[in-house]
Amino acid sequence: MQSASITGRKSVRRAVTDRAEEWKRHHSAIAENYRLAELEMLDMRRELKKLRDDNDALRALLEKTNAAKVIALPKKIKD
Repeated sequence: MQSASITGRKSVRRAVTDRAEEWKRHHSAIAENYRLAELEMLDMRRELKKLRDDNDALRALLEKTNAAKVIALPKKIKD
């Protein structure tokens, strides 16, 4: 057990500093990924709003035109 433990003032300080720097790097990477995900989410929400608005406009246009005249095309029969 003692051979695995760090002894000495400078060695302990260096080990603690190294660990703190490693955790800071991990934290920074997580924070950066979070920021990127948040920006992607904002873009997706903007796109969703645009698509919903387009869908509402198309539905209104469909209701405005006589929807009863819209019929499905027959499916093609494969030979």
